[in-house]
Amino acid sequence: MRFAAYVLPCMLYAACLGLFVALKIALVWHYRHDFLGKLSGYDCAAALAYGLKFDFASVSTFLGLPLLALCLPIPAVAGSRLWRRLWTAVALVMTTALVFLLIADFLYFGYAKRHLADELVIMPAADILSIMSEGFYLGMVLAVIAAGILLTALLTARVAARPLLAQSWAITVFAGCAVFIFLSARGLGSKPLNIADAFAMNSNVAFANIALNGVFSASHAGLEGEAINHRHFSEAELTAVMGALQRQPQAPQSATVATPRPNIVIILLESWSAYYVDSFANRGFGKTPHFDGLAREGLLFENFYASGSRSIEALQAVLTGVPPARGAPVLGKGLEILNVPKLGELGKAAHYRTALVQSSPRGSMRLDALAKALGFDEYYGQEDMPARLAYEDVQGSKFGWDYEAFQQLGDVLDKSPGPTLAVLFTGTTHLPFAKPPAPCAREPHDAEGESGFLNTLCYADWSLGEFFSRARQAPWFDNTVFILTADHTLGAFHDFPLLAQFHIPLVIYGKPLAGQHGRRPRYGSQVDILPTVVGLMGLAKQDHAIGNSLLAASADYAFISSRFHAPTLVTRDGYLRHNLHTVVEKQCLAASCSDDVWQNMQRFLLALDQKANDLLRSKQ
Repeated sequence: MRFAAYVLPCMLYAACLGLFVALKIALVWHYRHDFLGKLSGYDCAAALAYGLKFDFASVSTFLGLPLLALCLPIPAVAGSRLWRRLWTAVALVMTTALVFLLIADFLYFGYAKRHLADELVIMPAADILSIMSEGFYLGMVLAVIAAGILLTALLTARVAARPLLAQSWAITVFAGCAVFIFLSARGLGSKPLNIADAFAMNSNVAFANIALNGVFSASHAGLEGEAINHRHFSEAELTAVMGALQRQPQAPQSATVATPRPNIVIILLESWSAYYVDSFANRGFGKTPHFDGLAREGLLFENFYASGSRSIEALQAVLTGVPPARGAPVLGKGLEILNVPKLGELGKAAHYRTALVQSSPRGSMRLDALAKALGFDEYYGQEDMPARLAYEDVQGSKFGWDYEAFQQLGDVLDKSPGPTLAVLFTGTTHLPFAKPPAPCAREPHDAEGESGFLNTLCYADWSLGEFFSRARQAPWFDNTVFILTADHTLGAFHDFPLLAQFHIPLVIYGKPLAGQHGRRPRYGSQVDILPTVVGLMGLAKQDHAIGNSLLAASADYAFISSRFHAPTLVTRDGYLRHNLHTVVEKQCLAASCSDDVWQNMQRFLLALDQKANDLLRSKQ
């Protein structure tokens, strides 16, 4: 009996896909008490259906090459029995390996209540085998492997050895298969499918866990993973070091919140370095008068630092309280499926309406999907905000216009019947710098130069001022706390020393702060914002949080941790950078620094790094 060349690849593809679906259904059924407590039966079915795109993507990614080899439109090659047996064997061995990984994920789900992420990269093999060997599942694993080997031998001997039918349209079949595999591997979207897309239909983590499969999550998060030792102390030693850190000289009480359950608005300003803001650096740029006015009326934190040099790292630190770190999944590439704090979910737990507004297009950094993953009820991107000003080129700003984003934020707050937690992320001050409307285009405009940035900075500040002019007339204004900061600095035009590379403005402003205002010298970083918001919402302090509330007496330090920079601890004594092997840089900021100071700072930094990693790996 002869077969067309495409029959065998289709059989292999269907068999592998069927195993993916079967094991996913088995996972949902076995852990049904975890899922059905959070989703209806209908939502579970919808998640299974939506998850097919992740299953197709996984199968196409890992089986694409051998299946296309079997469809090769060269009769002398594709018709060779040796060729067909070889690639059939490759496809079935790969299928066996994928099924083995799915079973490992099945077992790990019971242990961690989530899919595999980067554990295959960072966990010792002995730990993985220990999880795998629990109970009767080891027999299931061995049975599947044996079945895969048997199936390999069977199909190789029986089907792959059959002669092929002559096909005049072999090239068309090959092209069709190639297009199908390419598109399905990408997830049929304009951007390649990513873990964050599991939240695109439903923000419930249980929904995302049904939609995903262990192969997809492990392969994507594993690309971000790196085997780095974050275990510096025993549990007892870690507790002692962290306790000593909290007993260090504390920052004075900054403010009390007089009004319960205020609205909370976090404004992340793209690339606003402290260097360019007169209320912080006083260099006479004159581009931020509205922000500077708020700084005079509110609480200005003189020594506040970004977690990293990229926007996604800032969003991670602010919205989860987890500092980005080398060897760990980042937000948008695996962090969202870990059991970490999520600002939107915390807001809903406190009965807040939650919204995230971004001036950039909806797909930028996948923030539309990430908003759902982090528990926000509403999300607005550039496509949701029609132009309200007469721009010379309305499409000229690649990352949107700040005025429209601020006005959208105003619309959200105007329509809120109760306490609201809102986050705005601006974008006009991002390279390349679009020419803003008059009167802010005062400098000779250079889309790649500092003059272009100063023009957009003027425009962004004007947009901020227009928002506050509107806000002061609104009934919700008197009961709102505003947290204004930046995502990271702009380092394109100056060779800044280390601390200046991360120094960003922070102002907390609002009438609920009981009239508190002034400059605060205490140190802090972006991971301190989530604990601050938690305190404002009246939620209990999260003992596992890395940061501290900026509005409460707490240890006075800034922890800077990035995927691209060595972790840094900054205190009133000085700063110390450590690559987790040795100290790479230190500088005293006090009158003098003894060896004990540097030793304690090193221990504190390593303890914070370990605690951050423990938070990522937590099962709770």
